[in-house]
Amino acid sequence: MGKAGKGSKTGSGSGSGKGGGKGAKKGGDSQTCWTSNDFTIRTAEKQRKGDLTEKQEERIRRSALLNRNTKEKREKGKIRLHIKLTQRQLEKLKERLEKWDDVEEDLLVKKEEEERRKSQEEEDEKPNKKRRKGPETWKLKGAARPAHLVYDFDTRYVDPYIKAHEDAKKKASRCRNILILCKGEFGAEDDKDIPQPQCREYLSLLMQLGNLSMQL
Repeated sequence: MGKAGKGSKTGSGSGSGKGGGKGAKKGGDSQTCWTSNDFTIRTAEKQRKGDLTEKQEERIRRSALLNRNTKEKREKGKIRLHIKLTQRQLEKLKERLEKWDDVEEDLLVKKEEEERRKSQEEEDEKPNKKRRKGPETWKLKGAARPAHLVYDFDTRYVDPYIKAHEDAKKKASRCRNILILCKGEFGAEDDKDIPQPQCREYLSLLMQLGNLSMQL
């Protein structure tokens, strides 16, 4: 009876120990097993990653479209700026040719030559060190002005509106439309009635504008 009891004890103990070990192993395996919920979470994460990559691709595509650093877009931008500059020069020259006044043009040429001469003299005589300007550059203001500049209001008054009206009438009688009078003869050099080099410059700007427009 004693031996049987021992055997039963040992058998039950060993059986329970083995059974407990197997049960623990199965329980560990069940924790690492994938369930339907795990698969759902994984597919959702994959889909989220795919959405992120699509957004990144869309962002890259938009930045490539809006990017101005490509060589082709830089060249097109330069051409557009050049076209704007040429159009402005053309409009200014066209206004001059439509209301051409020989007297004003002569004065303008003399003024430009005088400014060019003064700037050249200043460049030639420019000192190495900056110095204070002398009294020849001072401008008198207020009471320091000469009397005939201060008190000539009621003695030698000239209505500016009447004078401007008379000057405008004289200018209108002198002005002529070169674009109509010299149509088709802008390239002529022997004719004195055709102002040169303004007419040749007008033709050159027109050709330049057409060439730039074709490059876009």
